[in-house]
Amino acid sequence: MAAPAASAKPGPDFVAVSVLSNTVEALEQHRLVLDVGRELLGMYRHPGQFVQAKRRAEDKPGFFAIASAPITAEAGQDGQEAGLELLLKASGPVAESLCRLQAGDTIWISQPMGQGFRLESVPPADYPSILLFATGSGISPIRALIESGALRGRRSVRLYYGARTPEHMAFAGSIAAWGARHGVSVVPVFSSEGAGYVQHVFARDEDAAAGAAGTAAVLCGRREMTQEVTQILKGRGVDAILLNY
Repeated sequence: MAAPAASAKPGPDFVAVSVLSNTVEALEQHRLVLDVGRELLGMYRHPGQFVQAKRRAEDKPGFFAIASAPITAEAGQDGQEAGLELLLKASGPVAESLCRLQAGDTIWISQPMGQGFRLESVPPADYPSILLFATGSGISPIRALIESGALRGRRSVRLYYGARTPEHMAFAGSIAAWGARHGVSVVPVFSSEGAGYVQHVFARDEDAAAGAAGTAAVLCGRREMTQEVTQILKGRGVDAILLNY
């Protein structure tokens, strides 16, 4: 007797929500704020989580990291209450269609998915120094992490943030606040200026991983960057490396 066919793994449920605003955040990037309701916001618990999103119910969805901080007591004034934010790079049919949305339009999204960045695995007492790495729209979950307040209590937090040009740097207007409110030192890396990419700048920064036993790292961005930075980190003795997948 033949074994019964395995049932397909069910996909996520999608709900229709309204667009509150769609603004140009940086060159080729849009900041979409969605009115998702308190229940769905409550399902978003960890910076680094993502949603699937699509323009119409019958469309194929894309995967987008959430750019706003979860609503938590630690988030304080930076906690996101107006809506859920996505940073969309206008590349590919799904993202391009979402970038054309206007306030009042409908978008279909899943509930927040993924484990996110689990900072509880690198407590401040054991890891007083945090290195952050982001390229392009990979700044989305890093921004959520910073503004969640989850990095408070660290002795040192440094962000290597790569973009093609200053005009391509999303959330550039928040960098000063990241330093003042959250103690994050930002190292901007613009590939158009000849300095190379994030991994190249970090490789030349020999003091960045001083005291490696007490240093953890959080990465999000292009695969080449995450792979090369991971190799450098491990070579310097940093093995507490967090990704959001």
